[in-house]
Amino acid sequence: MNRISQRNLKILICLALIFATLVTYWQVQHFPFVDFDDAIYVTNNDYVKKGISKEAIYWAFSDMGKAGFWHPLTWISHMLDYELFRMDAGAHHWTNVIFHAGSTVLLFLFLASATGVLWPSAFAAALFALHPLHVESVAWVAERKDVLSAFFWMMTLCSYVYYAMRPCLRRYILVLGSFMLGLMAKPMLVTLPFVLLLLDYWPLGRLKLKNDLPNDKGKASPLFLLVEKLPLLFFAVIASMLVVVAEGKVGALPSLDTFPLDVRLVNALRSYVAYMVKMIWPFDLAVFYPHPLWWPTWQYIVPGIFLLVASFHVLWKHSRYPYLAVGWLWYLGALLPVIGLIQVGNHAMADRYTYIPLIGLFILISWGAADALRRFKIPALYISSLAVGLLLCLTALSWHQVHVWQSGTALFRHAIEATQNNYVAYNNLGTIMMDKGEYHKAAEYFRKVVKVKPCYVVGHSNLANAYLKIGNPDRAVYHFLEGLRYKPDYLNARHDLGNLYMRQGALDKAIAQYRVAIAIDSHDAELHNNMGVALGKTGDIQGAIAHFNEAIRLNPQYGEALKNRQIVMMFMNSNRGKRFP
Repeated sequence: MNRISQRNLKILICLALIFATLVTYWQVQHFPFVDFDDAIYVTNNDYVKKGISKEAIYWAFSDMGKAGFWHPLTWISHMLDYELFRMDAGAHHWTNVIFHAGSTVLLFLFLASATGVLWPSAFAAALFALHPLHVESVAWVAERKDVLSAFFWMMTLCSYVYYAMRPCLRRYILVLGSFMLGLMAKPMLVTLPFVLLLLDYWPLGRLKLKNDLPNDKGKASPLFLLVEKLPLLFFAVIASMLVVVAEGKVGALPSLDTFPLDVRLVNALRSYVAYMVKMIWPFDLAVFYPHPLWWPTWQYIVPGIFLLVASFHVLWKHSRYPYLAVGWLWYLGALLPVIGLIQVGNHAMADRYTYIPLIGLFILISWGAADALRRFKIPALYISSLAVGLLLCLTALSWHQVHVWQSGTALFRHAIEATQNNYVAYNNLGTIMMDKGEYHKAAEYFRKVVKVKPCYVVGHSNLANAYLKIGNPDRAVYHFLEGLRYKPDYLNARHDLGNLYMRQGALDKAIAQYRVAIAIDSHDAELHNNMGVALGKTGDIQGAIAHFNEAIRLNPQYGEALKNRQIVMMFMNSNRGKRFP
């Protein structure tokens, strides 16, 4: 095949990959935002809704507590979407799809350039584009960080191949720049320097081995290649530290008391194998997988043995089939930050975590199939037919999985069907029912939440609010207090319970709840305003004015606090010695 025809074939493959991706995700243009982190990232984020502005960009680089990540590039991408499309959810979805298609093309170009073979590269890229496990990252607006960081992961890989052809400072800066942009989109790229070391072994062949000739050009010692990655490793360490700080600020790092080390280790072993099972059999995918905290012995012994045997096999065969070791170690290494050893949140695993790691297994499968074709002399027509059939099946499954994201109701009902005891899905369905004004249905879902997970304070708080809407304040008080028994520093429950006591006229109890709430978060203007009202009703006018002043300091445009302060000051001047009504 001549050079021109090879280039044209690459172009056709790129167009085919883009077309297949757009067809698979075409329906997302009709989907709304979902009530699951989309509010944090777009719909209720005042900074994002400022669009591209100096204030918003400064916030994007300085904020570390809004979503548990330092990812300014992700924030800026959402701001740009809002600047261009306002609250058109379909357009925000399309941005995710475009980045996913771009990453697919870049992955193909990287593999084709690094290995010199087209069809295994095209197949691996197609698996990345069309696999159902990747739907969560693409169809969820809040997971912009996944598709954006993956785009820069692929950019870094392409830049690294360009650098490896003729190493120089200018090309290295291109690699480093792409890597840093990726870290600013999501710190998942912290494992990329490790992957680049794997690529030095295969397919780039930069690693000098014992049997290489002394005059082999373009090869370097392991030490040199490691030192070469030190600048990238430096920024990876900084990004990791920022993640720990940011996750700690939002309380997303459960303690060892909640998730002991042995539980984390077992879950990590199971998850490595579970993701592979879902890659092969992509059914019962859910937006949230509850963490069981306990498993039968065989469920971690069998995965542990499998991982050891598989690792030994690929390393034993590495000299003959180097892609086995690279693909396998890519998968294991890229998953390491999110495998659960450092537990983030309360889930056992998440489909979105496989977005980049599965590429390693896709490489292993694609080159393994090509080797089988040569070794067993299987007719190319059979292999190509099987590959096309598989990709069509994956496209159909992904289309169905994308459809699950058509609404929050569909998403969480599917999660309940796909998993057991999914208290997060019950809770989110209850919240949707509350927003619709269907309070009795909401209470039913919230009762399921506290039945499945009695220590879940959010469920108790939501159930209490549902009881208030139904008209049962006694049950509301019970569930507020029950939730606070498990998590005394849960601000929303403290505040809501204080409001309930004030409506009932139990001012001392209301003030007690407000005091604890203010100790938890002294920067809540509404909380200070309510405390001022409660103190004013008890006759503590000076205390009331102090809290109204604090509320106004925190929010100078807070009309209710301004009005309350004016009323209480007028009352103080004209009714000295009397209690504020």
